[in-house]
Amino acid sequence: MEGPLVVIGVGNILLRDDGVGVRAVEQLRAVVHEDPSAVPPDTRILDGGTALLGLLQELEHARGLVLVDATAFGPPAGSVTVRTGEQAVADGGPAHGITDFLFTARLLGCRPDEVSVVGVEVAEIDFGTDVSAPVALALPEAVMAVRRELWRMNDQVEARGAPVGAAGRSAGAMA
Repeated sequence: MEGPLVVIGVGNILLRDDGVGVRAVEQLRAVVHEDPSAVPPDTRILDGGTALLGLLQELEHARGLVLVDATAFGPPAGSVTVRTGEQAVADGGPAHGITDFLFTARLLGCRPDEVSVVGVEVAEIDFGTDVSAPVALALPEAVMAVRRELWRMNDQVEARGAPVGAAGRSAGAMA
């Protein structure tokens, strides 16, 4: 399957830790700006905010999807979790409609086979634009988890014999 890998950061940046998904994709963009080979070729990095359903068209022809969001599953604040496959679809995220987004994408036939959700456990959901200290410390780990998932998905597609990157296509990400 040809097509981009898609990363979507989810959350409300006006509610402190709730915006961790958006903050993570901002940091990922900075990493990719410095080193385009930090992610597989043809990776799209998107700020989903709190309006995920508006991004369904971004999944058309995607070969993989990584969502990044705040979680409240119970581990200590700043814990990073990665859920893949059906676990990612079933668990989703607690606040931003990830499960509904993935279900709708499946109904419309645009959900990629490879789906992961990278979650960062929240400490504070309150008015403000900065994230709490535990979440701020977890952001580099979350970005690394996203990068690992992208490369895993890229390798899965290559292992199935599908072409990855066409001649003349630029390497690295598209923001």
